[in-house]
Amino acid sequence: MRRLFLALGFVAMQLLVNAQPYPGAEQMSGYLPLLQGKRVAILTNYTARVDGTTVVDTLVKKGINIVKIFSLKWLLQAYRLFPDKNHFFNKNGSAFDRLAGSSILRQQIRDGLSEEAIRKSWEPGLKHFKKIRKKYLLYA
Repeated sequence: MRRLFLALGFVAMQLLVNAQPYPGAEQMSGYLPLLQGKRVAILTNYTARVDGTTVVDTLVKKGINIVKIFSLKWLLQAYRLFPDKNHFFNKNGSAFDRLAGSSILRQQIRDGLSEEAIRKSWEPGLKHFKKIRKKYLLYA
């Protein structure tokens, strides 16, 4: 019996490892029912879109009661006000790093960079992304 559970556990781990991550915007049908009738706060940025419409506008159109919108500015302020900086990112910050895409943002926050400096650091990557995506745009 123990071998069966180990084998099933291994198969489940393989499925998780090989599973492709999907943005929350592509999974709305799964979580919209959980948000109905609740007061919702969202951490997003102004570029987050669902079919060309901001995430916040999309949720509002679907009847979700957005009561607070958090942004990078809020995150920086929360870090400044947090009394125990060593525990702000939980352990080694790996969960935050996965959401942010790397450890760079976490380190920038720890180093005390301003919102403007952080956004400026994203410009080369955004410029490169726009160059790559240009050939895939149907209408430019």
